[in-house]
Amino acid sequence: MWPPRLRAAIATILNAPEAMFVAWGSDLTLFFNDDYSLLLGSQFERATGSPLRELWSDMWGQVGPIVDKALAGEGSRYRDLPLTLWRYGSEEKAWFSFSYAPLRDEDGAICGIFCVCDETTETVRAEAEWRATEARNRQMLDSASDHAIIATDLAGRITRWTSGAHRIFGWSESQMLGQTMHGFFAPEDIVQGQVEAKMHRALTEGRAVAERWHLRKSGERFWASGEMTPLRDGAGTVLGFVTVLRDRTEERQAAEALRVSEAQLATALTNLRRMNGELEIRVAERTAERDLLWETSPDLLLVLDFQGMFRRVNPAWTMLLGYAPDKLIGHHVSEFVLPDDADKTRDAYELAAAGGSPVVVNRYRHKDGAIRWISWVANSTEDMIYATGRHIKAPG
Repeated sequence: MWPPRLRAAIATILNAPEAMFVAWGSDLTLFFNDDYSLLLGSQFERATGSPLRELWSDMWGQVGPIVDKALAGEGSRYRDLPLTLWRYGSEEKAWFSFSYAPLRDEDGAICGIFCVCDETTETVRAEAEWRATEARNRQMLDSASDHAIIATDLAGRITRWTSGAHRIFGWSESQMLGQTMHGFFAPEDIVQGQVEAKMHRALTEGRAVAERWHLRKSGERFWASGEMTPLRDGAGTVLGFVTVLRDRTEERQAAEALRVSEAQLATALTNLRRMNGELEIRVAERTAERDLLWETSPDLLLVLDFQGMFRRVNPAWTMLLGYAPDKLIGHHVSEFVLPDDADKTRDAYELAAAGGSPVVVNRYRHKDGAIRWISWVANSTEDMIYATGRHIKAPG
């Protein structure tokens, strides 16, 4: 006849929704419910009525001290504890969350152990795989040091800040986590609601692309191009946003410098046309003024036939490129232009010959071998092309 306390304990575990067992008596004889039987594997057939120490002899070095604590009257709880055991014919490592409690008889004496157990192996391994994936993703994102990659929640609070963002903006990830994107937008864009408008456009259109001024930690402004897209989970639910941003300040400055240069050259060509018109009316004045402009202009002035042959050059050619006029006149323009720029140079003088007004930037080789970048504008008369070229800095 089983003692009443044992019967009560067994009744408790059989009706419980969790995996449980009772180890009773001096031998710690094992009684368990169906949920616990699922954890036993091939050990199931010999488990019922077996001494606990015999059943789990392979891992008693790990479990024994916990059992001793319970038999001494001290309960204990463990979460995701790794145990090495044999239950399917080979050694394996598994993780469990469980609690041990002393089981007492009617007189209060400890007569066994009560255990609630849950195997967490799949959860532990899934979390380990997730952490490894996160580490790989972090490494890949941080390797894009030329790009700031920023993740936010739906409210625009920053949840990820890569090393590229640190390099471009100056703030570290620890400084930016939990902050909003307003911190690095220009004040005028914040007032106009550009942050919220960009998130709304990303949600409704799938992406929001823009170029605008941003702020570094130092307060310096820089020009950046960026794209924001929704961040979704595996089920497609939007969790927040991802912004990929790149510093384009140097490109913008170069483009602005080129624009100014082209505008100046266009103005110079307009002035040259105007002067030619006036000189047609006043022949004597025209010759004197044209010759003065020709001789003193710091820009390259050129008369070219429709086949691309030099017919006349001004002294600026000697000053800028080192060639005397007799080394240029009668020669083809392709002899002095870098081979990679020959096609676009030919396209430019053919457009001028057809009545167009080309604008082109190409590279000439100085007599000493150095490279000069020249920005040109051109126009033509009935049989000749007139062009003005200005020396500029290499773009980029």
